Amino acid sequence: MKNIKAHLVVAGCLLATCGSLSAAAVLPFTETFSSNNSNWTQNVSATAANWISSGGAGGSGGYITTTYSVTNTTSGTPVVARATGSNSASGGQFIGDYSEIDTITVSVKSNATFDLPIALRLGGAVPGTAITINGGILPAGADWTTFTFNLTANNFISYEGTPGADNAAKFANATSNVANLQLFFYLGAAGYTPPSTTTPVTLSVDSVSLVPEPSACVLSALGVVGLFCFRSRKQA
Repeated sequence: MKNIKAHLVVAGCLLATCGSLSAAAVLPFTETFSSNNSNWTQNVSATAANWISSGGAGGSGGYITTTYSVTNTTSGTPVVARATGSNSASGGQFIGDYSEIDTITVSVKSNATFDLPIALRLGGAVPGTAITINGGILPAGADWTTFTFNLTANNFISYEGTPGADNAAKFANATSNVANLQLFFYLGAAGYTPPSTTTPVTLSVDSVSLVPEPSACVLSALGVVGLFCFRSRKQA
């Protein structure tokens, strides 16, 4: 009995750290910007994101802000916040193989007086390769709002320069070696009405989370428990 309890504890530890099996660091992971901007940048340049020490999602903790001028057009996908491997953003937690990741969640708010379409882009290590995913609309004046991006082969705005005979192959290639994670305004979203004039907007970002597929963790833990129980029975 003691051995079984010990093995269950080990399995529990594996559940907590199952993401270490992938190259995308330990999963699940959440960037809360508790002490600094974690080397996130504001856009495609190296301009550092601003760090605010309190008032984050949930009413406490730090968060980052970025500023971008939204134009009166319905084209373009301006990047407003990004985590890159070259900057060691979040200690590299968002860089690597996303094959075991089920969803990405992000909490955002803005000072815009108009709606903002929010989307996510995962850029590959090979320049020019990426998958972009629609998140939805952030209403004007909304406080902290959490967007969930489901990582599936058919949930995309576009694949950029990604090889593959079908969406499944393109998805596998796009997510196998991610080099940067980007939030952007999807100005081409269906039904989106841009502001009448070019308007500077401050976007606040917090609680960026990588959520692994449940099956990957559960199967790993159950496999270990089964192995240990089998060995214990043989020893008995």
